[in-house]
Amino acid sequence: MRAIAGAAGLNITFLHEELPPDGAAPTVVHSATAEFVYMLAGSVTGLVSGKKIELKQGDYLMIPPGVAHKFTAGSGGGEAISVFSPPMDPAKPDAKIIPDENNTRNRRKS
Repeated sequence: MRAIAGAAGLNITFLHEELPPDGAAPTVVHSATAEFVYMLAGSVTGLVSGKKIELKQGDYLMIPPGVAHKFTAGSGGGEAISVFSPPMDPAKPDAKIIPDENNTRNRRKS
């Protein structure tokens, strides 16, 4: 997470996010923070509250607090800016990782 001059006065924080080709971020949920995602380049498939959403350059999405979401990049990767409100404390981000069901199942078998 990077602080951007003047952002504190707007009650938001910004995060520049990149996923490599076919890379995936974990499923997360923010308890108090809304997230606005704007795609800068590439494409991602989002799973937002169980609904599949395709995003490409120029698309945007608003994710309310309490909504689980996960993004997987397309073959060209994905790059986005996420804007969080209220601001997130980088030392204690409001992002709870939700274990992937398949990974959890596999771990139990080991």
